[in-house]
Amino acid sequence: MKNRSRFRIAVFAAALVCSAFFALWFEHPLHWDDDGQYDTIGANIAEGRGFSLKTSAPFEPTMHREPLYPFFLGCIYRLVGRNHAAVRFAQAVLFGLTCLTVFELALDVFGEKIAKYAALLTTISPPLANFPSYILAETLFTFLLCLTALLLTKASDTGRIKWFLVSGTCLGLSCLCKSMLILFFVIAAAGLVISGNMRMVPAKKKMMLFVAFILTFFAVVAPWSYRNYRLFGTPQISLRGGNALWEAGDRLADAAQNIKHEIAFNFSEYLGDKLFPGTVSRPQDFILRESNRSHEKELRLSGEGHSPVEIDRMMAAEGKKMIMAHPFKFLAHMPVEFIKMTAFIYLPELNEPRTIAFFNGIKYGVPILSMLRGVLRLSAYPILLFAAIGIFITRYSWRKWFFIAALIVYVNVVYSMLFALGRYAVPLIPFYLIFASAGFIGLLDKGSS
Repeated sequence: MKNRSRFRIAVFAAALVCSAFFALWFEHPLHWDDDGQYDTIGANIAEGRGFSLKTSAPFEPTMHREPLYPFFLGCIYRLVGRNHAAVRFAQAVLFGLTCLTVFELALDVFGEKIAKYAALLTTISPPLANFPSYILAETLFTFLLCLTALLLTKASDTGRIKWFLVSGTCLGLSCLCKSMLILFFVIAAAGLVISGNMRMVPAKKKMMLFVAFILTFFAVVAPWSYRNYRLFGTPQISLRGGNALWEAGDRLADAAQNIKHEIAFNFSEYLGDKLFPGTVSRPQDFILRESNRSHEKELRLSGEGHSPVEIDRMMAAEGKKMIMAHPFKFLAHMPVEFIKMTAFIYLPELNEPRTIAFFNGIKYGVPILSMLRGVLRLSAYPILLFAAIGIFITRYSWRKWFFIAALIVYVNVVYSMLFALGRYAVPLIPFYLIFASAGFIGLLDKGSS
């Protein structure tokens, strides 16, 4: 036990050091995009102006963003002012807690040896260490996702009501951080019936535990849904689904011609520009081209006088119509989106304008930067390979790791159906590393036997 305590302290300290390197060594200016919007809402919350994206009065409420991360920022800004260094420190602490949660999760599922490998690999993971430097929800969401998996695993293993209550609460908070997780409660509820030791629990008690989980989940989510229904006429957590559906439908018009472009540009923007010159004016714009078209359409509809909720509904309806017109093309394109989700090992710092300008200013800087990005992205595939091996080797223990695998599958499927980026798979890295550690150690054990 003493050795475990020392290991936990070492892992937490190492996580802080890794995050501090990125936070202190590089500059991270805000952009009026995800980070700028989160920052604005957080500042408005701290100043008592409500959940608003406006920078001047009147501060109309919005539901464009999920609430939890802006409230996290608002609490920090309320305590210390609009201090981004304080946010980075708080997120570095969250990253350290994520590494400890990974250790506890892997310890419960696979034992101490694999848990130590998984925690150490999580600590030195470049994206996970780099994201605390940004005003983005990924660090908080990664922590909540790992904690949810741990709590669900403990609930199914012990059959104790306290774990069902806290796991329902944590899953609800995760949905308030990233609303795409909203339907996972169905899978989680099913998993609580079939995984772990729940087969041994009497049917009456199992039903009581099941109801406790569902009620706590909805108790967390319902107040925000009610707020949005009262203010905007919809119980959605955020207005993010309409443009996602529209983007999924919009790309189908030229999906066949773009598949080669998609693969090339998502592997390397430099390579894509060399193979398909003139596709876009700037190589880095290719990946976000559907998102940019979606934003332009939103602005047009807004200029016509439509409200944000009306725009969301109109774009969702149009997106569904485009998808239903080309259902097979939509299904055929899903693997291309999944390929984007496999590009999860990267440094956000390498996409910063300052970094790009630095490499543009040195001899052979552009291909060097592209090579760095490519090597990082390729490093995801050994992790995926060892993770697949780990799943195969431990397949008879699937009831133990059900929730880890379920979250991996759910997140990949949802984003592959809509619009995928490597950034969206970053919260899954700890789960991949747990399975990869199990695969690596399993192969070592088989080789030595």
